[in-house]
Formats: sequence, C-alpha cells, structure tokens
Amino acid sequence: MTAMLVLGVTTTSVANAEDVPNSVEVTSFPFELSVMENGQIIFNNMNGTSTMRAVAYGWFEVAVPPEDLWIIELPIENCGTTCYKADDYFIRDLSTGEYSILHIVAPHVPEPIPATTGNGTMEVHVYEIPFDVTILEGGTVVYHNNDPIFHHDLQHTGTVGTETGGTFSMWAGTNGGTATANFPVEDCSSCYPTGVYSWKDSVSGVTGTITIIPNQNTVNEQVGIQEDVVVVLNKSEPKIQSNSTITTEQQSILDKTKSYKTQIQEKIDAKIRPLEAEIIDLKKQLINIKNDTSLLEQQKGNLASQIVGLKQNATISETKYLEESKNNNELREKISTLESQAVDTTELEKYKKDASNWKAVALEQLRVMAEILGLF
Repeated sequence: MTAMLVLGVTTTSVANAEDVPNSVEVTSFPFELSVMENGQIIFNNMNGTSTMRAVAYGWFEVAVPPEDLWIIELPIENCGTTCYKADDYFIRDLSTGEYSILHIVAPHVPEPIPATTGNGTMEVHVYEIPFDVTILEGGTVVYHNNDPIFHHDLQHTGTVGTETGGTFSMWAGTNGGTATANFPVEDCSSCYPTGVYSWKDSVSGVTGTITIIPNQNTVNEQVGIQEDVVVVLNKSEPKIQSNSTITTEQQSILDKTKSYKTQIQEKIDAKIRPLEAEIIDLKKQLINIKNDTSLLEQQKGNLASQIVGLKQNATISETKYLEESKNNNELREKISTLESQAVDTTELEKYKKDASNWKAVALEQLRVMAEILGLF
C-alpha cells in the first residue's frame, strides 16, 4: 500500500459540528461522511473481495487490499503543506469513477459569557469578580459564581456620596451559585440612595463597587408651601398645584395623609426590625460557624502533626530498645565468658599446687632411698 499527495479542489463545508465524530469508517463506495478536525478516516476492507482504491483530490491516494485497513490522520497543525482544515473533500473511486464526499468540520466554540450584562439598568448580572457596576435607584445586582473550587462572600465596606445608605452582603456557592442584592429606595427600612457602595470579597480579598444613580421613574415626596407649590405624595397620587397659598382644607388633607403615611411606615418598621435583628444574629452565627470550622481544621492539622511526631518517637524508641537489648545480650555473653575463664583459672592454680606437693614428696622419697642405698 502506498499514499501520495495529488492536486485537486474542495468545497465549502456545511456539516453540523455538534454530532460529528472524531473518527469515521469507510467500508464501501460511494459515501458521504463527516469527521471532526484533527480526526481520522479508516478505510476498512476486512470483508472486501477486491482492492479498495480511492483518491482524494488535493489530499491522498489509497489502495486497500482485501482483509486490510488503511488509516488516514487529519492534522491541522504542524502538518506542512498537507493540512486538513474544515472543508468538503471529494474522494473518487478509481474502480468505478464515482465520487464521495468527506466533510471535515471545525469544532463548535461557544460564545463566551460576558463579564457583565445590564450595566446601568434596574437589574445587573455579573459573572466574575472583581466588578464595578452601575444600577438605577431601586435596582438589583445578581452575582453568578462560576468558580469551580471556592465560594465567594462579598461584604459591604463603605459608601461615598450619602450618609444614609444601608449595608449589604452577597454569598454565592461554588460552580454556579448565585447571590442577589436588592437596593430599594421606597418602603424600606434599609434604603440605598444614590452613591458609590464599596465591597470586598472575604475569600479572595478582591474589591469592587456598586454605583447607584438616580432613577427618573422614582418620585420622592416633596411637600412645601410657596408661591408655586407642587405636592407629590406617591406615584399614583394626584399632584396639587396652586399659584397661591394652600387652603385650610387642602392643608388638613395633607397633614392627615402625612400622618397616615408615618403610622404605616412605623408599622412596617416594627415588623421589619425583628427580622433585621434575626438576620444580623444569623450572620453572626454563620461567622461563628466559619470560625469554628477553621478552628476545627487547625486542631485537626495539629493532631495530625502530633500523631506523626508520636509515630516518629515510637520508631526511635523502638530502635533504641532493640539496640540496648542487643548490647545487653552481648554484655551477658562477655560476663559468662569471663566467669567461665575465672573458674578455669582457679582450677589451674589448684592443679599447680597439687603438682608442687607431689613433686616435694617424690624428691623426699628419692633422698631417703639414696641414703638407704648409700648412694650419698
């Protein structure tokens, strides 16, 4: 089997990348198949009775005998002049002259999610930190945490431009967790007028801002008595305009309306105040839980270190014990040897003394016999 480059043409690819495999198999001609870039095409002639012959213009020539395979790789990088970019390639059967088509398809690349959407509107969505966004009065910020490992906890750190703004926090879990912060300016115990609200993430330490700008659709109450008077109680309440002073009846209605509004606001505050205290208490409990968790992890690490130290000490003690036992055994053997040698020395002295006594007796007997015999 041989392969060689030949000249030819291609056409524009129309295949869909979503369901395209990385490898395609050809068992007969003609065919129309799709394969992904950097994939491969396999000419499978394992069940064939004659040689499978084909040529791809501008590509390769192949001849596959019966009961054989031919695999063509389709690189798109570091391939010199023979690269196989996404396109449609004609393949001609040299036996019949029929043409087949191989679609090489580029992988689908999803469009990246923007870091921020809706900036400057009532509802802003952010997908990464740090961020600096702008919302209208009464708006909302939604944080999407795409971090696969860490949660993030955005805590309000300060405000510039107003002294009456409330605080906020945004806690979002890992891998798609979300956190929503609302910034009301009407019917609220914690209101958020225009200003720049700063925040800091307690996990990563990064910082950012949320800027609140005036909302032209928000109507605030303005009550005054002057030559040209405009009174706006609420969005749905009528405006009272006059080019002169307000009448006694009108003033009475205004006073009653303000009184009712004050009473309603006090009732709302009375309902919300315990909830705010409960929220603060829950936040404290959450902080305590986090601190307890950190303490437990620290204690766990300390215990692990102590266990490692005890194991090392135990190993050292065991080694010293074995060494001392070996030394004691050697000392016992030496003592036994010395004791044995001491016994042998005593016996030897006894034998020497006995030998000396016997020698003296023998000499005395020889002297007596010599005298008797008259040898001396």
